[in-house]
Amino acid sequence: MNAPLKHENAYWGTKTDFSSLMEQVRKIGPVLEENSQDNEKLGRLNEATFEALKSLRMSHIFAGEDIGGAQLSPTRGLQLIEAITYYSGAAGWISMVHACIGAMSAAFLPDTAINRLFGGDVDNRFSGQGTPTGMLKKVDGGYLLNGKWSYASGIYHATFTHTAALLDDGTGQPAKDENGNVIVLCAHAPVDEHDLLGNWHSLGLQATGSIDYAAKDVLIPEDMVFPILTAEPQRMKEFFSLGVVGLASIGHSGWAIGASRRILDEVAQYALTKTGRAGLLGESDKFWFDFGRADALRARGACLPLRSLA
Repeated sequence: MNAPLKHENAYWGTKTDFSSLMEQVRKIGPVLEENSQDNEKLGRLNEATFEALKSLRMSHIFAGEDIGGAQLSPTRGLQLIEAITYYSGAAGWISMVHACIGAMSAAFLPDTAINRLFGGDVDNRFSGQGTPTGMLKKVDGGYLLNGKWSYASGIYHATFTHTAALLDDGTGQPAKDENGNVIVLCAHAPVDEHDLLGNWHSLGLQATGSIDYAAKDVLIPEDMVFPILTAEPQRMKEFFSLGVVGLASIGHSGWAIGASRRILDEVAQYALTKTGRAGLLGESDKFWFDFGRADALRARGACLPLRSLA
């Protein structure tokens, strides 16, 4: 069972002003909106969008202040992701991925790796895949990573991959622990040491660039892996005891809340253009009844993660 979070103010960061972060999102919101269609055609965020987001340092929002992060509470991190998503679903999704994987890396990697990936003026961003469709083979000094993975959202804008892989038992088969479970490790390596394969042709969120990628004999230092299924937090243990799934849930909840709020606002604005005579959508009491019910359900759903994390 997860340890309870400490709720006193001293536990969360004090160096980053949250209201200033939210104001920054409001300032860049028009940039995110104006470039959304171009980003969809491009299949990634264009330079204007990416530069607007960089100052938020989303990969560092949950990392501790002692390693260069903002150390935001989970509720504030969720609200930040929600705010970005309201302006652009793709920008919000990439921000969510960078934030969640940044949190996992900050939580579970040893100090020697943290010293290289975080702190000071370092601005690494993380992307990858948590499904182990590759293998790690133990060699002198670390591991060799081989395999192919899908859905690497935000990898075009990342500096390091975060990749789940099965540990090779030395015969090409997955190694198992004393309980007979396969051992899954999460490996980190520079993005430019991988092959970016493309293959992202969706109806929406094209700009997330959630492409396939591959690794061929990429050397992973020993301190750049952690056991993804059994990892113990190395710092901020009360918060990071939420684990990989819990941390991912914070980000996904923020994205869903922001996207659903924007969808309903768009529907309402459209309906208001269809008024003036009976039979039009904006004149329908039934439509506005159903709309109000949908908005109430959205608001109730948004309260659940916020109350759970408060």
